[in-house]
Amino acid sequence: MQIFSSSNGAKIGTEKQAHTTISDLKNPSICAIGEYNEKYVLCWYEDTDDHDDRSVNCQIYRSNDYSKVVDTFQANTFSANNHMYPQISSVGDRKEKFLITWIRHDPNGDDSNGYQIYSQLFSSENRSKIGEEFKVNNYCSNCTHEFPSIASIGEGKENFVLTWQRNNQSDVDHTYEIYAQLFSSESRSKIGEEFKVYTFLDSQQLNPKVCSLNNGNYFIIAWQSFDQEGDETDGIYAQIFNSSNGLKVGGDIEFHINTETIGDQETPSITALAQNGDDQQFVITWKSNVYEASGYGIYAQKFNFNTASLETRKIGEEYQVNNYTNKDQINPEITSIGKGDEKFCYHLAK
Repeated sequence: MQIFSSSNGAKIGTEKQAHTTISDLKNPSICAIGEYNEKYVLCWYEDTDDHDDRSVNCQIYRSNDYSKVVDTFQANTFSANNHMYPQISSVGDRKEKFLITWIRHDPNGDDSNGYQIYSQLFSSENRSKIGEEFKVNNYCSNCTHEFPSIASIGEGKENFVLTWQRNNQSDVDHTYEIYAQLFSSESRSKIGEEFKVYTFLDSQQLNPKVCSLNNGNYFIIAWQSFDQEGDETDGIYAQIFNSSNGLKVGGDIEFHINTETIGDQETPSITALAQNGDDQQFVITWKSNVYEASGYGIYAQKFNFNTASLETRKIGEEYQVNNYTNKDQINPEITSIGKGDEKFCYHLAK
């Protein structure tokens, strides 16, 4: 891992290895915690030789010097079988809690049909568990649930929303769908029912990402949808929701993110930018093969969401993020730093 300056991107200190084990560690996820972002927590899942009994492990560090706050700890309580692909988010406007979510498979239990989504809430002060590990999704026969994404929402960002991709294996077409569920962080109980995120029902919906808007009063979920424009390609779509009840705002039909529709647009990521009065800006990025003769490139579009009119509009044109155009640029991630500038990270294929 490496810390960088938010102002100019310069490295602060030297690169440091986050773990001490020699196992195969995968899918890192990181999040700042504490009122002044004075700490951060890093999670990953640890593979095994027989690819069974994988666990989600975490480490908390001080932001100023990389020093460990506590020893490495395991997020999942139920230790048998596979726990993989963790995601993490702070909870509360002072980031006094953090939530870790992952997928779990228990071939001998209720999860025998496929992977399910589980979560655990922690205290940022001492990483103690708050309550018990809990299951996020409802039971669905012959379904597997994957790729969870989290955001803290509501007044004081005391609640949270999780979204994920569900594959119904009993469906002849193995349909992929996007679902979401609101939770209270105080009781870890569900707020309302699990709900479908998308409106277009005729094809595959994949790779959801969620982001809080307007100090937690709203949230947005973006995903990729196949053949929604009737062109047999993947496009990026999004929907804004009210954090208090999970209802759609600004129209009942999701809005189209990408402008260019030639080729596939996939794997979105979102970040909120600066807010000015009723105007909340955000950016969505994705990978696209619309222009790249050698493969995928990274593209983005900025938006403004007006919380008074509940209208969303594009700001400027869709733009290319990457300069290097040889080989595939994939797996984009975006975050806002400093005074609301967006920063991108993506993977250059070998």
